[in-house]
Amino acid sequence: MPDDASETGRYSLSDLYVDVLWNADVSARIMLVKLPALADVASDPELVTLLHDCLGIASHHHTALENVLAHFGEPARVHNPEMETLIGHASQRLSEWVPGDTKDLALCAVVRTALHMAIPQIELAMNLAGALGYDAHIEPLASLLHDILLTDAKLVTVVRGRLDAHTQWTAMHAVPSARGGSRL
Repeated sequence: MPDDASETGRYSLSDLYVDVLWNADVSARIMLVKLPALADVASDPELVTLLHDCLGIASHHHTALENVLAHFGEPARVHNPEMETLIGHASQRLSEWVPGDTKDLALCAVVRTALHMAIPQIELAMNLAGALGYDAHIEPLASLLHDILLTDAKLVTVVRGRLDAHTQWTAMHAVPSARGGSRL
């Protein structure tokens, strides 16, 4: 279907595609700027490593998205204020928390939320690239989606590991109650 036949209102599918790409690129740049502060306050070594790995992934995909965006002359019309607010507020608030499992679990939740915010926009960009004939753009977008999903799965593993360790510690250190049960 030609792009001009798919126009609705003042924006075409091509305009939407470029906006979604810019949004994804801005999200990657936000992660590059804000994620180091989150990595600095994490205490679990596995989480710290994973957050630093996220920086490398975000940098790689920022470059890939810039290469795709170089094919278009339009400047960014949109940005991702929700991602900026989420990561910015989390960095600020979590810097005041005491290091430990609670803080690490909160960090995981924040980063997972940011990743989950990116999933629909990347899926939309992939579908728009296919519909608009930008087949060469699909692979870098698919790679980005793959890395997001893989990182999310690793974060889930960190969360489960922290919760399992907490459960085991609590079971080993439970104080018996007066009625013979354990008190948590």
